[in-house]
Amino acid sequence: MMTIRKISGSVLLILFAVSCSNKFSLYVSPNPESHTIYTDLETALEAGRKAEFLNLRNKEIVTLDSRIYQLKKLKFLNLMKNKMEVFPTEILYLKHLEELNIRDNKLSAIPDDFGKLNQLKQLDMAKNKIDTINAGFGRLNQLQNLFASFNVIRVLPLQLNKMVNLRYAELNDNRINKIECSLSSMNNLLNLNLSNNQIKDLNNLLPIKDHGLKVLNLEKNKLKSLPSEIGNLKQLTTLILSFNEIEQLPESLCQLENLEMLLLSGNPLKTMPQNLEGLKNLKTLIIVGNLFDAAEKARIKKALPNCHIVLE
Repeated sequence: MMTIRKISGSVLLILFAVSCSNKFSLYVSPNPESHTIYTDLETALEAGRKAEFLNLRNKEIVTLDSRIYQLKKLKFLNLMKNKMEVFPTEILYLKHLEELNIRDNKLSAIPDDFGKLNQLKQLDMAKNKIDTINAGFGRLNQLQNLFASFNVIRVLPLQLNKMVNLRYAELNDNRINKIECSLSSMNNLLNLNLSNNQIKDLNNLLPIKDHGLKVLNLEKNKLKSLPSEIGNLKQLTTLILSFNEIEQLPESLCQLENLEMLLLSGNPLKTMPQNLEGLKNLKTLIIVGNLFDAAEKARIKKALPNCHIVLE
């Protein structure tokens, strides 16, 4: 969630809209309308192979019943808001599982052979204590949505490059300070949230050629600059760079012809790129809390006459 202090109500509304729009899910869960959603394991076991949807949310589960492996046709498993400290390995036998929700438990690790769940399309493991995206994730080549925020992950590893169908990745509020993976390999990724981490540079992340990413959120990191490859994100519509340490922006930023929203508040910027006219579709520019003088502010306004600009 973005926050900007001491700004107008209109800006807050804009930020709320961005926050909501960035929560879209591109993967459509298996349709339960023609199936029963079971809410206890015993009843699901009685149904046997007919059981495809199991919701065990908020059941005070510390240790999952090992018999769950018998649900061979299970597609959807919700274990959100329980008290598990150890990942139940019996889940790895559920070969047809498409959606797994283990959000808001007390898990500190995911097993190395997690890749056995290679039919997964959506994984929500947010709000745990997970510190590593291990090699097993590299086998999740059907995964479309990954929710891994509010953990203690420090590295975005090369394994993410193998997630060729990944479209939405939410990794905000971790401790990420090293990026090994590259957007060049994740060609289908549309929305990436890396806000509130400890990222100092994007040298490995940005692609060497045009990429279809639409939303990139890097708010509240430790970036001092952006590489010129930012200009390769030709389809980008939203770029959030608020509350970093950015002193200068590359001219290639102005190649983002589809950019509609650019948030730069809380940086020590004194100037913007010269060719701002290249941002011909920019509708919202928020640059509160920078170091622009009056002349630079006037130049920005002149270059972007059709853009809603919030300077203070």
